[in-house]
Amino acid sequence: MVTRRFARNLCPLGVVGCPTRARYRRYAEVRSGCRHERCTNSQGNLILALMRQTIPAIIVSTMVACATTITLGAQPVARRQPVTDRYPGVTVVDAYRWMERDASPELATWLHGQDAHTSAQLDRLPGRTALRTRVLNAVQPDDPPRRVRRGGQRLFYLRRDADSLPPSLRWFEFESGVEHDVATDGTVERYDPAPDGTRIALTYQGGGTVQIVGVTDAGLVDSLPSGARFVGWGADARALTYAIRRGGRRELREHLVGTTYVADRLLAVPGVAGAPAWRDGDVLGWRVQRIGVHAALIVTRDEEVVSIHVASASGSGIHARRWRQRADARDSVAEVAWFDDRLVFLGRTGLVVAAVASDRRDTVRVSRGRSLLAIASARDGVYLLEGTGGEASLMRLASDGRTLDPVTLPVSGSGRALFASGDQDGVVLPVDRWLGDGGWYLVAPQRAVRLALTHEVPTDDRYLVERRLIRAADGTQVPMTMLRRRDLAPGSSRLTWLMAYGAYGIAMTPLYQSLGPALKGFLDDGGVYAVAHVRGGGEFGAAWHDAGRSARKPNGYRDLIACAEALIATAWALPERLVIEGASGGGATVGMAGTTRPDLFRVVITNVPDANTLRLHATPDGPYMREEWGDIRNRAGSTALAAMDVTQQVRADVSYPAWFASTGLLDTSVPPWQPAKLVARLQRVAAPGRPVLMRVFGNEGHVLRPAAQVAHIIDMLSFAYWQTGEPTFQPIAR
Repeated sequence: MVTRRFARNLCPLGVVGCPTRARYRRYAEVRSGCRHERCTNSQGNLILALMRQTIPAIIVSTMVACATTITLGAQPVARRQPVTDRYPGVTVVDAYRWMERDASPELATWLHGQDAHTSAQLDRLPGRTALRTRVLNAVQPDDPPRRVRRGGQRLFYLRRDADSLPPSLRWFEFESGVEHDVATDGTVERYDPAPDGTRIALTYQGGGTVQIVGVTDAGLVDSLPSGARFVGWGADARALTYAIRRGGRRELREHLVGTTYVADRLLAVPGVAGAPAWRDGDVLGWRVQRIGVHAALIVTRDEEVVSIHVASASGSGIHARRWRQRADARDSVAEVAWFDDRLVFLGRTGLVVAAVASDRRDTVRVSRGRSLLAIASARDGVYLLEGTGGEASLMRLASDGRTLDPVTLPVSGSGRALFASGDQDGVVLPVDRWLGDGGWYLVAPQRAVRLALTHEVPTDDRYLVERRLIRAADGTQVPMTMLRRRDLAPGSSRLTWLMAYGAYGIAMTPLYQSLGPALKGFLDDGGVYAVAHVRGGGEFGAAWHDAGRSARKPNGYRDLIACAEALIATAWALPERLVIEGASGGGATVGMAGTTRPDLFRVVITNVPDANTLRLHATPDGPYMREEWGDIRNRAGSTALAAMDVTQQVRADVSYPAWFASTGLLDTSVPPWQPAKLVARLQRVAAPGRPVLMRVFGNEGHVLRPAAQVAHIIDMLSFAYWQTGEPTFQPIAR
């Protein structure tokens, strides 16, 4: 199970086809630029407090409160007010608990001062201007499609023309290769194309009725009753289902497009004997067979699939006695598809094929060490997307429903989603590559066509992508991906950048490459970029995740240390030129490596890090973190959390690497006080010449929007070049 943060923030495609959703159902918005994170009262007030601060106001409020020490142009010093925490089996002192307070003007002042000091320091680096120009010139013209849906021979998605503009809803036609705009009446919250792609149901932000519009003529065809919530389409564009509250109960009804609401069929009502049960807050999903004989009702509660029910989709109505439950919460269902007259889903035990008319369920054998990413039902069968070590493979379920046949991909790379249509053969999938654009492809056995959704970037033979196996401390073979110039020799690297994550079963694929458009320039200059595929990720399925979860979480940072040692031993890195970087859960992995073996690294970069794991329960996502990190309510959980708490590892008698951290004031997944506590502790013990800086993004959340991402890459590289001794990045005295 994974925290909901990855549904909001790491999902590159949105609700349908999210690789995180494919395993955990934690889904919601777009990886690059989700603006729908809900601020807690604390953070909303913190933002207001920071926005109201001016430099004179900061100084006055500080003088009055005698709190955070700040001098104009200097780095602020955080006030210490020790609090002793006693958890089962663990007792610690937290000197910066006050940072967690609701609407703390003191924290707002301190964050403002940290960001101002960081800007002042980085602006003194002469090479920064040329680096900025180079990175901006390398930005690709494409804004990738987000929240992709498929209807027939069309893809529907959001795309923006500029970072400053809101994304617009568009559709792409396979045959013509042309992209079109969908005319809308406002900001679309949800869009659901019909199976044939001729119509689309639009749900707008702020409420209002759900509209049914034609795709090619952009005209209003129909709308749902006021208060209705769209659930799903039928087998074609003529019928759809919706949920609505009537008479104190939430009903599921079917509507035929163009008819009156009075004629809408009642499909199910919770509480009726034999009918599916759901609660007011549950989300309902609807999947109908291509031939329209059976329908599946999927009930999701708190972002977990709690039940799947099947009934006949024909006749005068679906009666309670016809419903048959085929899965429950114990199955941990991630994806659902129809396979002829059988239901197929990704579940806890793998790929399951369930009969409709009986209780028979068959589990399809999948090779050990593979991650099951997505399934999709096409006219020629059910396709399964797998991942092994971050590399994608495509399979198709054979007609016997028990074996999988391989389907050749047009290029090697990682995969993240499948999009299929019941009346078309094959699937559409995006392929990501470390260097160059993998592209979007329509793939079927013996056929692969690249779709013109993105500009094609040709493969550049100047660069080399290598995969190495590194022996960890306990003997486990840990894969490490290394990117470099082909002609670069060991011992000649300018700077080595080692990135890691290791949490929530998320495999580190090219999708999460952290230098973005700056990568090729970094390699051109003699840099080495490496990714440690540490335990806790999803590179080799559930077992790899479990090996770096809860009490086994330290395996992740130990794997990272082993990779760093291997780079040094093979002369691809020097400790004085080695940078490690990680974000979110990876911030804990990297932070623990940096505090455990500070001698190995010159720079540590922790972006929005889970730094204070003993206090994860105090964050908005706290209840969803227990399975991954540990439960603070018992001794085993407290011990596991303490073992990964970076803030508690910082000691006054240790010389730590130079440190760069970041936070976003709109981040509800890792609130600003998490990285703030770590930065405060590190600054208190920092050695001369080893600065600890913090970048604060006032209008960003857990994942930065594209323009802010580019600016942050420039910040990170500038800091790294400065601290590793690059001559053109040494500060100019002012």
